[in-house]
Amino acid sequence: NIITACDIGVAQLWSADSGECIRTFTEQRQGVRVRGAALHPGGRLVLTIAGPCAQLWLDDAALGGPPRALEGHSGDVLAATFSADGSHVATASRDGTAKVWNTKSGTCLST
Repeated sequence: NIITACDIGVAQLWSADSGECIRTFTEQRQGVRVRGAALHPGGRLVLTIAGPCAQLWLDDAALGGPPRALEGHSGDVLAATFSADGSHVATASRDGTAKVWNTKSGTCLST
């Protein structure tokens, strides 16, 4: 699968085989738009960035549900990525900090 973030402020998960959109990820907070996205190396989680937090979503459209918020930056998150094994997320913010998060718990491990 392939994840994209677009100008309209959403992220979309696409089937690499069929080219069809599998799921659209929309920011739940009023006036905040998705600015970027990454796909977990195992393919089960989607990471989006919007405003001062990143969010982890289960990519299974049948399960849906709200995302797990990775909150702690005081400025907009500018970039985020999964570690190679998918166990951690790194975020970088306009506030001048970078944070490392545990993917399973959503806990900030380091700033």
